[in-house]
Amino acid sequence: MKEKINVLWFKRDLRILDNPSFNLALKEKNKLLLIYLFDDYINNDPHFSNRHLRFIKESIIDLNISLKKFDTKIHVYNENICKFIQKLDKYYTVDKIYSHSETGLKNSYVRDLKFKKFCDDNNLIWKESINNGVFRGLKSRKNWIKNWLLQTSELRI
Repeated sequence: MKEKINVLWFKRDLRILDNPSFNLALKEKNKLLLIYLFDDYINNDPHFSNRHLRFIKESIIDLNISLKKFDTKIHVYNENICKFIQKLDKYYTVDKIYSHSETGLKNSYVRDLKFKKFCDDNNLIWKESINNGVFRGLKSRKNWIKNWLLQTSELRI
């Protein structure tokens, strides 16, 4: 029987302090795998430059220095999230995947919609923490405060 683990997928929010996804994931009983993925979304983005690459690498190095005292680190792979989870499934049972809801570029939204479908098709639980009060895909802000209060109450549990 494969060991159950959870995965924390770092995207643009490269911090551990005051990181809602990280805090939720730490409350779980399963071991937690921390990952950052250089996928086609990043590699082929016309907005991406060497400056961005340096920032990401330096941020991960700094985070890994902080995480060393906990005997863990952020593992970095050149892979898209769906393929990564499929490969990981050969060795572990992935119980939950945590990340934040990334905002800004359409290509990250498309990537996340594909991953949501992948999770639905494979009965995976993906918990996205809302970032900056932005709920992706809303057609109306009518229930925004209700959604925000629900999201923030989950973080306090």
